[in-house]
Amino acid sequence: MYRLFTKILFLSFLCTATFTACKKDKDESVALTKENLVGTYKLTASTVNGADVMAQMNACEKDDLFKFNTDGTYENVDAGAQCSTADSGTWTLPGNNTISLDGEAMTVEKFDGKTLTYYYTVQNITYKETYTKQ
Repeated sequence: MYRLFTKILFLSFLCTATFTACKKDKDESVALTKENLVGTYKLTASTVNGADVMAQMNACEKDDLFKFNTDGTYENVDAGAQCSTADSGTWTLPGNNTISLDGEAMTVEKFDGKTLTYYYTVQNITYKETYTKQ
């Protein structure tokens, strides 16, 4: 009788430990604020009307860094292989899911503190870019 009780107790403990030991990761929401957005990013995906265009980009364009500064300016830094001149301008957050670069509004599809995905449409062509914080 004691062995049966011990086995049942052990199995109960094992089941309890199995189902409570691991908690599911929750998708933690990160607000799109100036403080959260500031930093250096690298382009990791780019599409035009849903078609991947990263393969057609020059290697020297793929290694560039995009830096959001605290003063509301940005820099596109030609890092690694050189192929273009650095670019700069201003950025703002005019709306809840909107970022504006030099006055051009773009809709933010995803921002989790590490990944920024936005899109914009010009003459019925939709451009979508994903950047990863470095």
